[in-house]
Amino acid sequence: MIKTHTIHHSIYKSATKSFLLILGAVLLFSSPCNKAYSDTKHTIVKWPLSSKLRQSTVLNIVHGTDGMLWLVTLAGVSRFNGVEFIDYDPFTPRSGYIKSTNIVAILASPEGIVYAATRDSGLLVYDKVSDNFNSLESRLLNSNSLSQITAAFSDRSGLVWLGHRNGDIYVYNSRTGDARKYGEKLSGEVSSFTQTPNDDIYAVTKNGDIAY
Repeated sequence: MIKTHTIHHSIYKSATKSFLLILGAVLLFSSPCNKAYSDTKHTIVKWPLSSKLRQSTVLNIVHGTDGMLWLVTLAGVSRFNGVEFIDYDPFTPRSGYIKSTNIVAILASPEGIVYAATRDSGLLVYDKVSDNFNSLESRLLNSNSLSQITAAFSDRSGLVWLGHRNGDIYVYNSRTGDARKYGEKLSGEVSSFTQTPNDDIYAVTKNGDIAY
């Protein structure tokens, strides 16, 4: 059963945002689990296989439910299958094709669907049979709702949230093939989404506003 999410437009200005950041920092560093985390040893090293990427600027990365690693670069999308990279770009006519290299985010839904959200070609979906990213077929995802995507997010129920340059937010449901415009237009370009443990969805704009 798909849980319905609703965006209630409560806008918090910079003072509230600063308070939340300070409160979060206090809770983090005063938490009993913080000591356990700080005692854990982590090592960050350069991934040796990164030199095999077609283009070295990695903009986005996601781990698919099938174990595949998907990376977005300035040249398009690369998929790592554990052995090698498979590249997807607009210059490959058959397998390995993706319509755009102007990619905002690569998403992997809980059902295993992989999406590429683009600024100029809308929401694309990966097809395993053809090994291509194809335009999404939807009754409501028309050229207007797909243009100028600036943020994208796949929530835990499998819904895909799309933020636009003009402040609009659409939610795509892969089970029904529909996309709905949610709430009123925000005050500026949508830049990011996140989901809380209670399944509330937050959206932020480049103007510094937060809506939920």
